[in-house]
Amino acid sequence: MVEIRDWLHGGRMTPAPVQDPLPIWLGYGGPQGARRAGRLGVGLLSLERALHAPYTEGLAEGGHDVATAARMGGRLDVIVHDDPDAAWPRLREHLGYQLDSYRRYSVEGTGRDAPKPVDPDKIRSGEARSGVTSQFLLLTPDEAIAHVHAVADGLPVTDVLFWASLAGMPDDLVDRHVELLATRVAPALR
Repeated sequence: MVEIRDWLHGGRMTPAPVQDPLPIWLGYGGPQGARRAGRLGVGLLSLERALHAPYTEGLAEGGHDVATAARMGGRLDVIVHDDPDAAWPRLREHLGYQLDSYRRYSVEGTGRDAPKPVDPDKIRSGEARSGVTSQFLLLTPDEAIAHVHAVADGLPVTDVLFWASLAGMPDDLVDRHVELLATRVAPALR
């Protein structure tokens, strides 16, 4: 990590990064990695509340000012629409296809059987807890804003990522989702 930082900030890279220092993020799903990201003084690419304490402990161990160095970010499985219930029948199959593809590829070449297809309705309702994804949310702009606030409350969240679309999602739904993110959700979160 030190060598990468030296390369990025030591004038050896041309052209030089626009951001100086260039923000570095490490994605971890457990406390050991979160603590490592903290010790290195980099951003933690996770929105898991349980990783906040080990991350900030690592920041302190690494001699970093927790108040100024802590930054967390990550992806939320949210699609935004004006009328989620009307959009769901058109999105449902695309969510299923995307999740089933990831699951199928995760065992490809291992000799293990392909996982059973997901039930998109159970994913959306939060009933499915099989490690596929904890939940997929199809929300109005106001609900999406409230959800981001609830996830970020008390955490040093600086970045939130959303899917631009699901696999094969109809263009009109993609366009509206991106438009609502850009015109309603992002401005309310700044």
